[in-house]
Amino acid sequence: MAALKRPGIVVAAHSHLDGDAVCRFLEQHETVEVLAEVRSASLLTDALAAHGPAVLVLAHRLPDMPAHPIDFLRNLPIPKARIIYILPDSVFDRSVTVGLRRAGVRHVLRGAFTGSMLLQSLAAALPPQTLIACRRMSGSLGQSTVALGLFLYSHSQGAPAHLLDRSVDGLLRVHLASHPILGPKLGRFVLDSAGPILPWPALTIVDGPTETAGGVCVGVVAAPTLRRQTTIAGDVQVANAVLGRCHPMPPGALALPRLRLAPVDLLVAGRPLPAPVLAPFRDLFHRLRIHEVTASAAAEPARPGGDL
Repeated sequence: MAALKRPGIVVAAHSHLDGDAVCRFLEQHETVEVLAEVRSASLLTDALAAHGPAVLVLAHRLPDMPAHPIDFLRNLPIPKARIIYILPDSVFDRSVTVGLRRAGVRHVLRGAFTGSMLLQSLAAALPPQTLIACRRMSGSLGQSTVALGLFLYSHSQGAPAHLLDRSVDGLLRVHLASHPILGPKLGRFVLDSAGPILPWPALTIVDGPTETAGGVCVGVVAAPTLRRQTTIAGDVQVANAVLGRCHPMPPGALALPRLRLAPVDLLVAGRPLPAPVLAPFRDLFHRLRIHEVTASAAAEPARPGGDL
């Protein structure tokens, strides 16, 4: 995949010891880009409108901050779930925390937080990716299983995902189009292999590589090559045991258990895909935060169902 575009951050945090400590810390991390540093609450609205950041880091002690900041927060031009609010230990009033939650602020850091805590909050506050490329470093069958399972599970949960088949054999594109059950229902969600990636909030799952900047890469290892390949290239790692036993497990990888009826086999045979066949993809669905994409999607959601 091409180099990812780093999400932009606006920092409005003031420290009595080091006024730009939070900003300098974030500038050291290549995963984000600090677009602006704001030193006064009176300048914050204009800065957000000018830069359109993915996340705002906002300190309660920012100069010019209103005594009761909840109404101020509600009027800021940024989704409140994208705000990381730094609350000092000196604020003991529980109503402030309750007010932040009711206003939609999900990420609150209190007191002497660590750098790792800030980065964890930042990862949780960033919008989920809507471009997901499934790649296996050797061969394509394992990656097609993951792409198909994720595509179908997303639809079963009401997420109108699109599938882009860029594998060598084009297996998914051919058999989805001719499948007696899936073709009429999901054919319109299969994109041309040379077509463009759809913009947010459309969810696009790619079977194979993509040169489009942005998105997340699911690195797939299948059983036949696991002994020779101990690491997986990808932001999310999946050990796919559908084709056989995967052992040892790569560190940090999500395991897909061996299925008696694999999704690709059922697809090629033109048979229905019952819900239990797709159930193993639930953890991957949530790790990729696709449920959050669904909540943001402008398209009419599909009705969750059992058998596909």
